[in-house]
Amino acid sequence: MSWNASYANENLTGFSASGYGDDVDGTATFTYSTDLASEPYQKERYRYGLQWRNNIMLVQSGNYAFKQLAELGENYLTGYTYSVTADPTRTITLSVDYEFDNLGRLTKQTKDKMFFQSPTERVLTYQYE
Repeated sequence: MSWNASYANENLTGFSASGYGDDVDGTATFTYSTDLASEPYQKERYRYGLQWRNNIMLVQSGNYAFKQLAELGENYLTGYTYSVTADPTRTITLSVDYEFDNLGRLTKQTKDKMFFQSPTERVLTYQYE
């Protein structure tokens, strides 16, 4: 079992997993906004420290670890597509929209995901004191 991640400008640009089984081995591609991500958005960096890429790779098991890596980039993740190698028509897609307050701070993040045939929406809100 292995996976490989590639980066450009501190953003995860490609991911591939193999050895997990025909139903889950696959590749992913990612898109990002031009806006630099804020610290609240990159909250997982606090958990994994300065060597967050290596630490996530050591801690995560399974081929879907790319989801955490993608949200720790330099810019806001706007979406990804994950395709299963054995059947490229089986995909997981994500699109993300962001809202900001008048100070440019992230206030809302809406994730629309299609996990093969199952759609989900997740909304995260941020409050500042």
